[in-house]
Amino acid sequence: MMRTLLLLSFLSLAACGDDDGTVDAGRDSGRDATTDVGADTRPTDTGADTNDIDAGTDGGADAGEDVGADAGIDGGPRDCASATAVANADPLSDMTPAIFGSAARSADRPSAGDFVATAAFVVSGSDFPVPSDCADRCTSGPFLQVVGDVPGVTSAGTTVSIAAGATFRLRFDIPTGGLLRPEPVVYFERPTCLECSSGGRRCDVDDACYDAGERYCLECDGDSPMRCACVDESGMNVPDDTECFFVTGDIAEVGVCESGSCMRSF
Repeated sequence: MMRTLLLLSFLSLAACGDDDGTVDAGRDSGRDATTDVGADTRPTDTGADTNDIDAGTDGGADAGEDVGADAGIDGGPRDCASATAVANADPLSDMTPAIFGSAARSADRPSAGDFVATAAFVVSGSDFPVPSDCADRCTSGPFLQVVGDVPGVTSAGTTVSIAAGATFRLRFDIPTGGLLRPEPVVYFERPTCLECSSGGRRCDVDDACYDAGERYCLECDGDSPMRCACVDESGMNVPDDTECFFVTGDIAEVGVCESGSCMRSF
């Protein structure tokens, strides 16, 4: 009888196993390399969750991870009530920052916020002040550029036409690189209170939309051109040996993707 009890106790202990963290792989913070973190369907994502996996901050060390912190999730239609009402270009000029800066990625460009036009009007570069960080080298007032699909906002040569009821966002930058002399730019962008246009992804950094894939990787994640040339629209790595292309400064590089990075093929 005693031997029987001892044997049963030994078998009971053996069945429990050792808890070394490998029993429940779903609770291990290191996700399977093929898991797309964009599959998180939580309606809100402040970006403060320290468990988020974002290959944009580690140089793409894990070839299977999604390079975007918010892979294609769009908060959907938002409240435009907070947009500043404008009937002419004067308020736009008043809210222009004194310093534009030269952002490494679009998500870091300073913004004047969202606006809604209560009347139709036309904006020109001379309506904006020359930023103080470009006053000694800029040849003219800021250039105006409409970025993507902004309903009711159209570029007309050196001016931008704003239709009554149009909503838009203003951002500013002094692009660097290339052969041209740096000049300040005022960007008219899709407002944050509209959902992303087709193929766009919402960036948690600046609440703006960028084309999914390489553009999102560059402008939201701030990853290298080599890395971003090898991601698909969901932010995952394309297969190895896929042909790739990227530009750094004035130099264009052609190669093939290897472990999530575009490598020269010669």
